[in-house]
Amino acid sequence: MRKKSLHLVTTLLAALASVFVLTACFIWAHQPKVPQELLKRS
Repeated sequence: MRKKSLHLVTTLLAALASVFVLTACFIWAHQPKVPQELLKRS
């Protein structure tokens, strides 16, 4: 029984980590482009 519950916990943690990583990658890949006027000021 303990092995099954440990397997369930690790599976849930892996799924949660995957959700966080995929969300972060999606947000990073779909960033809006910064206009050139804003980049030239600094």
